[in-house]
Amino acid sequence: MTANIVDLPPDFPERLRVLREQRYLTQSDLAARAEVAARSVHELESGRRNRALAKTLMLLAEALGVTYTELVAGLPATPAELTDAPPDQIDSQESLTAPAPTTAIVARRPRYRLYALIALLVLLGATGLILSRFDGRRVVVNESEGIVEVNGTLLGRTIWRRDFANEIRDWRRAPWDKDVLLVGLAAESTNGGRLLAVTADKGSTLWEVEPDRNDLALAFDQQYVYSGAYHCRDILDADLDGDGRREVVVHFMHNKWFPSVILVVDRDGRVESQYANRGHVCDLHIADLDADGKDEVIGAGTNNAPEYRGATIFILDDEHRSGAAIDPVTSPGYAAVDASLVRLVFPIWPENVQEALGTHDRLAGFEARTYQRSDGTVGIQANIGYQDDEFYSVDFDAHLRPTFMSISDKLQSKLAHAGTDAHAWDRAWLDGHLRFEAGRLAAAPPLP
Repeated sequence: MTANIVDLPPDFPERLRVLREQRYLTQSDLAARAEVAARSVHELESGRRNRALAKTLMLLAEALGVTYTELVAGLPATPAELTDAPPDQIDSQESLTAPAPTTAIVARRPRYRLYALIALLVLLGATGLILSRFDGRRVVVNESEGIVEVNGTLLGRTIWRRDFANEIRDWRRAPWDKDVLLVGLAAESTNGGRLLAVTADKGSTLWEVEPDRNDLALAFDQQYVYSGAYHCRDILDADLDGDGRREVVVHFMHNKWFPSVILVVDRDGRVESQYANRGHVCDLHIADLDADGKDEVIGAGTNNAPEYRGATIFILDDEHRSGAAIDPVTSPGYAAVDASLVRLVFPIWPENVQEALGTHDRLAGFEARTYQRSDGTVGIQANIGYQDDEFYSVDFDAHLRPTFMSISDKLQSKLAHAGTDAHAWDRAWLDGHLRFEAGRLAAAPPLP
């Protein structure tokens, strides 16, 4: 049976956070009350996940004491939902014992039409169908079934329907041509997933790209490179060279081991660059860090080399976006080079900290984002630790030099409960990170 997947609106993360905080619940509290994974709540609230199972959303709504419609769409409950609400939650003006005047009933009719439209959209989302305007056409995407259908109008004739025979992990319109659809596939075979550019008029393939495994084998052992599929996880766009023509930044994730691969692809399907990370990339963020009219790519994830088992944050730009996240310590004898602009590695926490947390999992960098600093420059912020609220939030300048860090409440509480003093080790841990510039080990500036 195919899982019901709902496409979430852009304001959903903020609404979920506000509803949770109004009830004085932590993310872990809400997860426990709803009987869902804490990581799911964290990813939904941070905006990292823009789709969710309908069942998960219903459980969260119940735990928050709101209706499904209020949680997902931010709108009042539909009449059907109100009939199931307790008497004290129903407006007295709509009581059966005090019927409203005819004029009031007529005035409410447009609201019911709105409710009907909302119900239709929720139903489409719950069945895994996503609608989008596509230059006068309607695109219906069933991601879990891997099917795209283009109609002349919402209820008009079908122009074309295509079964991609694989789950669709991400899709969007091309930034250079609204009449081209970009479809990212996940393949369960070792052939891996692909990114396809498809025409809107006929559904024919203009081009397709996938990671170059021969190039990856120059940096990593072949038993990892060729052992699984490469899912097309994210499709973003950026203007890395500042020419006003946006490229596509595509993130492929290995479904079993590593590497994660970042391709930059132009409008003709030419792969301009390929960069590989040793471990999962949890987040990609696009921003013009130095205000030169050229975008940079900020990535955060893991570096799973046994010597590190840590988190990583890196920056790619127009001149530094190829190669792989390797160095002579972790990958001696391999032919690839690290051509990233800057790459940081934060090794695993001390043994006593791991014991206090009850885990020896490698660290992750996640929720990479940018913000405007008080001096007008761009700052970078990322979390380093574990995604179930056990992390440090670290601020960097535009060159990835650390400027400030703070500990999450849950991590601090858990360490204190175990009798471990965070301040006895965390500053030394952060100052001991490794910094690579264009692949060369450089001095890592300490926290001020």
